Amino acid sequence: MSSINLTETSNFLSKVWSVAKPYWRSEERARAWALLTAVVVAACFPILMMRRGNVTIRMLGQALGSRTARLFDLFGALVSALFFALMTWQYTRFSAEMASANESSPILRWPSAPWWWAVTALIAVATLAALWRCLIAGSQEKQEQ
Repeated sequence: MSSINLTETSNFLSKVWSVAKPYWRSEERARAWALLTAVVVAACFPILMMRRGNVTIRMLGQALGSRTARLFDLFGALVSALFFALMTWQYTRFSAEMASANESSPILRWPSAPWWWAVTALIAVATLAALWRCLIAGSQEKQEQ
């Protein structure tokens, strides 16, 4: 049974590649790679927010005490959440414009709006992750009081 699924999967992927191959080998490949890169980079944002992988400078907070350091962390989480919320808003507007204008690739006429909606969705998930970090930072501050 698993060999049937493997064969079906292989056939499916072969068909998908036969449809996609001309697009990736055409003159539009730079645009295609740019759209793919936008999706891949946006996919990293939620992980970055959850792992607190953003750039922070903790020297001042440590010098002023642990409570101040926690307040700085909360402030940083709030600024990150606000930044990603604004990005989500702008990307929603941009994606809607791309969809309404029926923006597509010049040669194969593939629509570009689904790529931008994927980026928008991933940035929205990053916004939720940043808000979650705000809740965690805020609850840590309340526990310390």
